[in-house]
Amino acid sequence: MATKIAGIGPSPRLLFLCFLPLAVLIIGLAADQYVRQRAALLNDLAGKANEQHGLVSSSLEGAGPQLARLRLSMGLDLFKPEIGLAAILDTHNNVVSINGEMHDEDRVRLKQHIASLDATDFGLTDTPGLNFERRNDFRVLTRRFGITGYKLVYLVPNEELRIFLLPRFAPFLFILAGLVATVFGIFYFLHRTYIVPSLRLARYISDHASGSQAIPPALPSIWRKQFSVVSNAFASSRRYQAQLEESEARFLAATASLRDGFAIIGPDGKLAFFNEALTWHLSEEQREKLFVGRDVRDFVDSIWAGSNGVDIERQLDNGRWVAGRQSVMPDGGRVILLRDITDSKTAEMKLRDSEERYRNVVETQTELVVRYDGEGNPTFANEAYCRYLGVTLEEMLDRSRSDFELVVPEDRERHRAYIASLTPGHPSETIVIRCRTLKNDAIHWEEWTDTGIFDADGNLVEIQAIGRDVTEKREAQEALSISEARMSAFLNYAPVAMLAKDLDGHFTMANPEALKRLKKTADEVIGKKTLDLLPPEEAEAMDRSIARVLATGTMQLEEQHHPSLDPFLYSLFIRFPLRAHTGEITGAGVFVVDQTREKLAELELDQQRGALHQSEKLAALGSLLAGVAHELNNPLSIVVGYAGMLNEMATDEATKRRTRELHSAAERCGRIVKTFLSMARSKPIEKRSVDMDTVIDDVLELAAYGLRSNGVTVVRKRADKLPATLADPDQMHQVFMNIVLNAQQAMMGIDGARTLDVESRFEGEQIAIDLRDSGHGIPEDIRKRVFEPFFTTKPQGVGTGIGLSVCLRIVQAHGGTIFLDNADSGGTICRIRLPVTAVGLRPDAGLEEATFRLSGKLLVVDDEPAIGRYVSEYLTVEGVEVTAVSSGREAQTLLRKGTAFDAVLTDLRMPDVSGDKLMAFIAAKRPDLADRVVIMTGDALGPEINTNSSDVPVIVKPLELSALRSALRPMLDKNERLAADEEDAAEDQRENV
Repeated sequence: MATKIAGIGPSPRLLFLCFLPLAVLIIGLAADQYVRQRAALLNDLAGKANEQHGLVSSSLEGAGPQLARLRLSMGLDLFKPEIGLAAILDTHNNVVSINGEMHDEDRVRLKQHIASLDATDFGLTDTPGLNFERRNDFRVLTRRFGITGYKLVYLVPNEELRIFLLPRFAPFLFILAGLVATVFGIFYFLHRTYIVPSLRLARYISDHASGSQAIPPALPSIWRKQFSVVSNAFASSRRYQAQLEESEARFLAATASLRDGFAIIGPDGKLAFFNEALTWHLSEEQREKLFVGRDVRDFVDSIWAGSNGVDIERQLDNGRWVAGRQSVMPDGGRVILLRDITDSKTAEMKLRDSEERYRNVVETQTELVVRYDGEGNPTFANEAYCRYLGVTLEEMLDRSRSDFELVVPEDRERHRAYIASLTPGHPSETIVIRCRTLKNDAIHWEEWTDTGIFDADGNLVEIQAIGRDVTEKREAQEALSISEARMSAFLNYAPVAMLAKDLDGHFTMANPEALKRLKKTADEVIGKKTLDLLPPEEAEAMDRSIARVLATGTMQLEEQHHPSLDPFLYSLFIRFPLRAHTGEITGAGVFVVDQTREKLAELELDQQRGALHQSEKLAALGSLLAGVAHELNNPLSIVVGYAGMLNEMATDEATKRRTRELHSAAERCGRIVKTFLSMARSKPIEKRSVDMDTVIDDVLELAAYGLRSNGVTVVRKRADKLPATLADPDQMHQVFMNIVLNAQQAMMGIDGARTLDVESRFEGEQIAIDLRDSGHGIPEDIRKRVFEPFFTTKPQGVGTGIGLSVCLRIVQAHGGTIFLDNADSGGTICRIRLPVTAVGLRPDAGLEEATFRLSGKLLVVDDEPAIGRYVSEYLTVEGVEVTAVSSGREAQTLLRKGTAFDAVLTDLRMPDVSGDKLMAFIAAKRPDLADRVVIMTGDALGPEINTNSSDVPVIVKPLELSALRSALRPMLDKNERLAADEEDAAEDQRENV
C-alpha cells in the first residue's frame, strides 16, 4: 500500500498513512491541552470577576441609589479583564456601565444576553460557581449585587478566546514539525511495526479523551494486554473525572446559594475555599485579606477561637451583628460558618429596652398597676399601688388574703359578675367600686380597668389591672349632679326665657320658657341660627346685638319688639358673654323678660292720656263752638224764618225762587254749624232713624271745599233709595269724615287725576258703603296695623293715630264691619258694612202737618229781640197772640203778675236768667204752665236741660217753621187743647169718684 516519494523511502501515501496516527495523537494532545488551558483561563477570569463582584458588593451596603450607581461604575473601572467585555445592568436590564473594548459584534451579543434574561425572567439565579454559561458563540458569567437589583454581566466571545489561546500553542506546532521531520527519517522502519498501530491506538485514546465512544483498534498481539489495561484506566479516569466535576458543581452551587458565609481552611491554615456570602459578613479590613491560598489563622483564631461548634456573636464596624461558628475537620482543617443576626439582635435589644422602659413607666405611674391571679392574689404591683395600700411590695406579695376582699360587701356581688364577664372575646372591662385600704380602713371610690389573660382552653389565669382613686372625682360629680339638677330646676321653672349661643351663632341651650315663646321643640332650636327661627329683620336685630356683646365682652340691656312672637310682643333682652375657665369668650347668653303686659299697659296709658288730651281739646273747642254756634244760629234763625215767610208770601215765581235759595243757603249754614258742634262734642250714642245717604252727603258737603281746592273730583254713586236704619248720625258722620279726609291726604302726593269714588248700595240685609281713592294704595304690613290705636304713617304733628281706631269702634258698636284694602284699579278702598235695623213709625206719620192751625197766647223769651219779632210775625198770621220779651227776668215779672199764657217759648242761653232757671221758676210759681214750655237753643249738643220734666220739647236754631209749629201744636192747637181739657176733666171726675 505504501509508495515511495521521489523514489526515496515510502510513497507519499505510505508516509501519509504512517504520519496520520502520530498527527492524530499530537492533535489530540493539543486539543486536550487547549481544553484544559481554556478551562483554566475561564476559571481565572471567573475568579477575578467574582473577586471584583465581592468588592463592589461590599461597597454597596447602606448606599443610596445614586451612590450605588457611582460605586458600581467605579468598581467596574477597576476590573481589567484580559479579554471579553464586562457590563453593569440595572433592575430593568438597562446598561449602567461597560468596561472593555466593545465591538459591534459584542453589542449584538450583549443584547442577545439581555434578551435571554427578559425571556427567562429577571429572577434568574447567578451563574453557578466559576463556570461560564455558553450562549451560542460567546460565554457569559452573571453575578447579582445582593438585593439592589443590579447585575454584573461578563461576556467572553469564543473567537477572542481562541485568538488569546493560540499563541500559547506555538511550541506544540514546532514539536509537531520536528516530529514530522523525524518521522520522515524513521517512519519507513517503524510504520509497519509501530506507527500504524500507534496511530490506531492514538485515535482510540483521543476518542476516549474527548468523551466519544470508540471501537478498540486492531493492534499487534503484544500490545493487546497492555492496551486493555490502558483502555480500562482511561475509562475509570474519565468516569471519576465526570463524578468529580459533578460533585464540584453541586458543591459550588450549594455554597453560592447560601446567604450564610462559608469557608474551608486547610490543615495548614490557608484559605482553601469561600463563598461570596462570606464577604458580606466580614469587615472591610477582613475582606481585603480574604483570598484563596492566604493563611488566615491570625484573624480567624483571634475572632473565632474556642468556638468549635459554639456560636460567637460579634458586631462589625458598620453596626451589623454576625454570629460565627467553626468546626474542625478530621484532617485538621476547619469549616467556618457566618450568619447575619442583625435583625434578631436589634429586635432583642429593642425588646430589652422596651421592657426597661415599661418597668420605668410602671414604677413612675401615679395610677395603680397590679397583676392578679384568677383568685385576686397579687403577683405584681407597682410602687404607687403599694403606697396606696400602705404596704411594701414584699408584704403585699406575702399576704394570704385576696385583694378582692377589699371590695366593700355591698359591691362584691357586682364585682364578681364583672370579673366573670371577662372573656377571651372581650377581655377588657372597666368598673367603679368602693374599696377599703389597708392603712386606715377608709372607704374609697376606685375605678379599675381589668384585662383578662387566658390560657389555650379559655380559662382565666391572670388579670392585668390599672386603677385610680376617683373618690374626689366621684364626690365632685355628685356635687355637680346636685348643682346641675338645681340649675335645671331653675331653668325649667324660670319665668324668663334663657338661651345660649356659640361663637358661630348656633343655639346651644334653650329653657322651656324660651321654647314656649318660640313655639318650637328643643330639637327644632338647638343647633339652629336665629334666622332659622325668626323673620329676617327680627333675626338681624338680635344677631347684631349678640355681635356687640361678643365684640365688647360686656353685658347689654335692650328692649325689643318682636311681632312674630305674639303674644310675647315686647321683651327686655339681657345679653352677656359666656366665658371658659381661661376667660376666653366661648359664646353669649340671653335672658328674655316678657314686658308685653307692661308695654301694652303703658301704651294704653299713653292712649288714655292722648284721648284725655284730645277730649280736653275737643271740650275746649266745643265750648268755643257752642258760643259761636249760639251767636250764628240766632241770626241764621232770623234769615231762615223770614226767608220762609217771604217764600210763602211771594206771589211771583222769581221771588219764590230767590227766597227759596236764600232759605236753602241759610239751612246749609245751620247744618255746617251743627256738624262742627257734633265733631267738637263727644256724647253718648243716640240711635235714631237715619238715612245714610243724607249723612254721606252732609260729609261731602262739609269737605267739598277742601276736596276741590286739592284737585279731588268726587264721584257719587247711590242706590235709588236706601232703607233707613237705627244709628247715631253724629258718630257715623265722624266715621265718614275721617275716611274722606284720609283719602284726601293719600292723594296729595300723586300727579294726575285725583278721584274719590263714593258708592252706597243695599246688599241683602246690609248697607254697603265703598270709598275708593286714586292714591298709591296701602302696603300689606301697614294694612294689618292701620286700626291699631296711635298707629300712624303721617309726620309728627299731622296725625294722632286714633282716627281709624275710633272709626273701628263706632262701626263695631253699630254691629257693622270696616276694613281697608287695595283697589283693583289702584289706590285704597274702604269698605263699610252696616246692618239694617227696623225703625218704628209714629202713629201720626204721614199726616199732613198743614191740617192744623195754632191759636192761643204764647210768651216768647229770647235775648235776641229779632227772633221774638220773627216768631211773633209768623205766628200772628196764623192766629196766635204772641208776647215777646228779651230777658228771662222780664218773663218772670209777667208770669209773677199772673198774666195768662197757653205756652212759653224760651231760649236756653240768656245773660240774666237762663232758660232752665226760667223753667224752674215756672214750675214753682206757675205750675199750670210747667208742661207747656218749649226750649229754643243754638247749641243742640250743650249740657242737658236741668228740669223736673224729662220730655220738654227742644227745637234747634236756626228755627225751622215746621219744627216750631210741630213743637207748639200740643199746646196751641185748638182741637188738641179741647181734647186735653176733656181728658183732664175725666181724670178729675175719676179721682173724685
